[in-house]
Amino acid sequence: MGFMEIFGILNITPDSFSDGGENSQIDNALENAEKMLADGAFVIDIGAESTRPDATPLTYSQEWARLEPVLEKINQACIISIDTRNPETAENALNYPQVKYINDVSGFENPEMARVAREKDAKIIVMHSLTVPADRNITLTTPPVNTISDWAANKLSHLKNLGFPSENVIIDIGIGFGKTAEQSLELIRNIKKIAAIIHETGAKLMVGHSRKSFLSLFTDKSNNKRDFETAVIAAYLQSQNVDFVRVHNVRQTQQAMEQGGALFQI
Repeated sequence: MGFMEIFGILNITPDSFSDGGENSQIDNALENAEKMLADGAFVIDIGAESTRPDATPLTYSQEWARLEPVLEKINQACIISIDTRNPETAENALNYPQVKYINDVSGFENPEMARVAREKDAKIIVMHSLTVPADRNITLTTPPVNTISDWAANKLSHLKNLGFPSENVIIDIGIGFGKTAEQSLELIRNIKKIAAIIHETGAKLMVGHSRKSFLSLFTDKSNNKRDFETAVIAAYLQSQNVDFVRVHNVRQTQQAMEQGGALFQI
């Protein structure tokens, strides 16, 4: 069983699907970032634009107005990932020394985003999606495991040709983006196969399943009450050679990983 690190989600948006508004006040955002660090987060992943279904896209100016005050005041010891689709946002954020990752839910399809990340020598998180924001009516029509495996292999080859070292690339399978609940679950159940394909290239694998709608297969709790289910799945993912998970509740996930790790070794 491999060692898995946690990215703590810090949404500084008023309209995210499970925690909208919770961190829109700067003091709350900074306090939650400190808590996630204390609870064992490896990286704080900060997003200023919601990508939930029907979300309103932001301009660069709107996005940066939310991000800049947090980046100015956040603990300098943090390692930070910026969740953005905007090359200008990425470029400005990477001027802060603690920003090491760019997390692009649109999969670095924009050549400008790829240029910025490459020139700044950023580590990149490349997510599979069919639409951004997510659209419940547009989902995969092909077998999900083979489709994502092929997409990841092609994406990694393309990024290598662009000059990205494989060790700087993290593939995110995009749970809930263009997948039905059943398709998302199938990807998780077969994640070890996908991990093997990605690891063969030297890249790493992330799963961002926290509080997402596919968990309705297991619970009827509201999105913001799904941390237990999220944590249990994280413990499973740790046993399947996943490198990173991206979650809202770092403490509960860390506890599940520690306890699950012990159980899987029995």
